[in-house]
Amino acid sequence: MLKNLEYGSWNLSNSTLAWSGYDSLERWKAHNKKKHTREQLINLGYTDESITYKYNEYGFRTEPFHDKGNSIIFLGCSYTVGIGARYEDTMANVVSKRLNLDGINLGVAGGANDTSFRLANYWIEKLKPSIVVFQPTEFSRLETFCEDHIPRLCLPGPAFSEKNWFAIYFKNYLMYDENLKLNYDKNRLAIEQICQNNRIKFIQTYDGDLTNWPMCDYGRDLAHPGVKSHQHMADIILKKINEER
Repeated sequence: MLKNLEYGSWNLSNSTLAWSGYDSLERWKAHNKKKHTREQLINLGYTDESITYKYNEYGFRTEPFHDKGNSIIFLGCSYTVGIGARYEDTMANVVSKRLNLDGINLGVAGGANDTSFRLANYWIEKLKPSIVVFQPTEFSRLETFCEDHIPRLCLPGPAFSEKNWFAIYFKNYLMYDENLKLNYDKNRLAIEQICQNNRIKFIQTYDGDLTNWPMCDYGRDLAHPGVKSHQHMADIILKKINEER
């Protein structure tokens, strides 16, 4: 029987961390050893105590889930989670506050579009939000369940072996953009259909992958979006919501 359908990161459940994912202490120390990256961090106003990552009981960087209805759900990867950014600066929090809705951030660091569909399929009908915002991620990411019934990301890399038929299958699958585009389309259309079935407004941040995120600055890890970038994306989402009213 499938388990863990509802989790973002089960191992992060009910945790509060000073570092998370790509925004690691090791990366912070490495940046501070180099003059140009150290100056970047100073100019951006980050310190080693700037950010706290608080995850709820299901491993999402969001508050415990509230009553149904007066909420907005966000689906995506680490950009949506806000890795490298303060919680109050994240796109999801900015949009939620502007709309006076409870923000439910279901972003998963490293997540695939498969992940967004899995969580949408489980949570949308249970939480009955007013709006769902889907932020597509890298097309090459896939999510599969393993023998412990926990979803894992499947990414191309040295782990693939020509002697393994499963690896050969995924190598060919990942090699051709047509396969990745179709997988993205299936997940996007499925999420949109779930929203339509429940009479929920569906908003997609952009058509394509993460390269379409409007990057203006960087977060503490100097890799993910910073304050201005999250604000820019929030403005795009709010404009789309207003246009569809």
